[in-house]
Order: sequence, then structure tokens, then C-alpha cells
Amino acid sequence: MITTLIFLAAAVQSVDADPVQPLYEDAQLGRQMSVEEMKRDLVGSSFAFDSPEGKNLFYVAEGGVLKGVMPKGEKFAINWRFREYDNLFCFETGDVASSGCVQMIRDGEKVSIRRKDGVVEFTATMAHGNAYNL
Repeated sequence: MITTLIFLAAAVQSVDADPVQPLYEDAQLGRQMSVEEMKRDLVGSSFAFDSPEGKNLFYVAEGGVLKGVMPKGEKFAINWRFREYDNLFCFETGDVASSGCVQMIRDGEKVSIRRKDGVVEFTATMAHGNAYNL
């Protein structure tokens, strides 16, 4: 009985520790996508954005792999997943410093990648399917 009560108390505390977060909205960038919207619109889509180094391309493949090409032609593949309770898109690069979870802020075909600290990493243009054959 005591073990059951301890387990139930721990379960309640863990729910309180990770409450469902409201979706972020920005007047200029758009509204944060929910997990359901990301599943529907991001998975199976391609993205392109320009950086000072040149054009960056990536494709969010089903099965949890994000494939991309950097400006100098370097290809990469990283794992991705969704974090349900706060509607984040998470990725694992193999390097703790460049892995993490971000908000996907959408306005039409533009998707901005925003870190939880408020920094917008980049804004990409979305294309349906594997538009860049990645």
C-alpha cells in the first residue's frame, strides 16, 4: 500500500514537472506548429534556406531521419523526433552542443526554427516531397 502511494505521488509530480505548454506565436514569424501539424506538414517535406556560406537543403524523412546538404556539398543525416508535451521538434547530431529541441514557427510556406531561448536560427522555405532528391 505504501509503495503504491509513493508511486502515485511520484507520477503526479512528474506530470506537474512537464505541463503541456501553450503554442508560441510571433506577430512577424507566425505560430508554433503543434506535433499534429508537424506530423502532417513537415514529415515528408523539404526545406531550403540561405546562410552566409550559401544554400542549405534538408529533407525530413519518415522514420526519424533528417537528410541534408550543406553549402559546400557536405551531406549529413541526423535523427529527429517530436517532444509531445511542449510541441518541439528534436534532433540528435551526435554532438551535445549542436543537438536539441526547437519550436517550428510557420507562416505559409515559411518555417522558422526558434530555440527555446528565443533565438531564431533560420527561416526556410518549405516544399512538399523530397524536392532536392536527398
